This record gives sequence, structure tokens and C-alpha cells, in this order.
Amino acid sequence: MNLLSALTQAIKKLRRNTDIVNRPADKGGATTVLNTADYVKEAEQQLSNCQIYKLLQDHRSGSFQSKVGTLCNQLSENGAATVK
Repeated sequence: MNLLSALTQAIKKLRRNTDIVNRPADKGGATTVLNTADYVKEAEQQLSNCQIYKLLQDHRSGSFQSKVGTLCNQLSENGAATVK
């Protein structure tokens, strides 16, 4: 097995591991690997910061979900995107 093949297999294995989250770093083009529980905890902590985020009184997610679904269907029908 050559190095490229081993590296490709290792990356695929990391992506399938649900115990960790792989994300691009903010700067430098690096990749970060985080424990999923810590990642979720940090995300929830940041989203609960009332000085930055505000809970909306009217829930618009239904209309956004519908628009995104329609757009995804159009992209799929036009061959611009594929469904996994």
C-alpha cells in the first residue's frame, strides 16, 4: 500500500468516526479534529450568548426549509448537484 492510499483510507476513517468532528481551521488552511461532545457544548455555549444572538419570536425555519428544499430539488433536476 502506498502512502497516498494509506492517507486516503485514514481520512475516510476519520470522517466516518462520529465521536469526532473534522472542520477547517479559521486560518491557515489547516484541519481541526474535535471531540463531538466538546464541539456541541461549545456551539451551544456560543449560541446561548444573548449579546450576540437573539431568539426570534416568530419561527421562520419552516419557510426557509421549504425554500432550501425547493432549491435543492431544482439543482438536482438541472444536474448541478447530486443527492447522497
